[in-house]
Amino acid sequence: MTHFFKPRGIFLDRVEESRVINGRDKEYVTYDYDFEKDILPYLLNMFYNKRRKTPRKLENIEILRRNQAPIIVFRDFEFMDEVALNKIFAVTSNSGIAITIFINCRFGGTVIDVPAFGIGLYDCVFEDCIEFCIPITDGLHHAEIRNCTFNSEFHLGGGFDQDHTLIITDCIFNENSTFKADYYRSNVRDKFEKLEIRNCIFKGDVNFYHAAIPEYSVFEFLTFYKEVNFNEAKIGKNVIFKNLCFAPFSNKVTKDGFKSFVKALNDSGYKKEAKYYETQYGDTEAKKVDKTEYDIAVESGWLNIKQAALFLGVKYSSLLDMRKDDKILGVQRIPYVGEGKNSRYYVPLLQAYKNKDMKKVAELEKEMHQKEKEI
Repeated sequence: MTHFFKPRGIFLDRVEESRVINGRDKEYVTYDYDFEKDILPYLLNMFYNKRRKTPRKLENIEILRRNQAPIIVFRDFEFMDEVALNKIFAVTSNSGIAITIFINCRFGGTVIDVPAFGIGLYDCVFEDCIEFCIPITDGLHHAEIRNCTFNSEFHLGGGFDQDHTLIITDCIFNENSTFKADYYRSNVRDKFEKLEIRNCIFKGDVNFYHAAIPEYSVFEFLTFYKEVNFNEAKIGKNVIFKNLCFAPFSNKVTKDGFKSFVKALNDSGYKKEAKYYETQYGDTEAKKVDKTEYDIAVESGWLNIKQAALFLGVKYSSLLDMRKDDKILGVQRIPYVGEGKNSRYYVPLLQAYKNKDMKKVAELEKEMHQKEKEI
């Protein structure tokens, strides 16, 4: 797939890359199939032994069957304009479709109905607000999202009003995204089903304000870059919180957001988990860094990693966790020079990061490397 950012490799440009990988100049194909005219005849012929005329061959669309339940798979389509979104809505809102699957597709802002037996979204990109809707019908309404990229708002809201399982795995929520789950299931009286979120990176804000997180849910191997909001959130029993990583708190909002997470854990009976995360990401103890050495280092313009943690107002361990995560991603959120304990941070760059001026951070990164050469 070519929709993830990566440095220039063996391909000259995106056109050549898509031509080699996807067999066409563009990664995505604009969706223009009409459900009644183009798709329905295939369904009638397959499931009801009709002999309807099929004037158009289905490209990148596959119809499968699970007993008498139809499954439709869409691959490599782009649903960005109103026409394409209306046409695909005719499919997802059709009560006769049991499961809908999208693979390597690109979406504009839309609401997607979840069929009775579920929906799967794999290697997809969402450029605008995306929201799921559960029709008032019987069914499992299972939703699975894997290896997807979100560049805007992903809204859970009150959309899931019935029992369901929602699984989000290996996804990236980019800088301009918002994971919006405020009031999630807060008005539902029926028993809760599971919410599973694994191996995801949240570069934008995450909001669980006044949410009721279902029992037996899973939050595992997650990294939060910006603000989280768990104010007034209620967490059901037997929820798993494992290997959650929080970036250094660059301002009061991010610090208060983390505190709301710890409070939600405590208020919901997760005392052990609350103590663990508070210990790992709580306020830095300044006494661990020699104050005189620290002042001299600030004046020199260069800080070691422990001094940098103090400058940023975070725990040394949280800065280490951030660097470990950055190595996996192949990025440096807070650029530095050197390796391991010998690494150094440029004070003006740290100040720009604290001010959330990422444009200035990028400029000072170049200046930092130039200064290093002069030493």
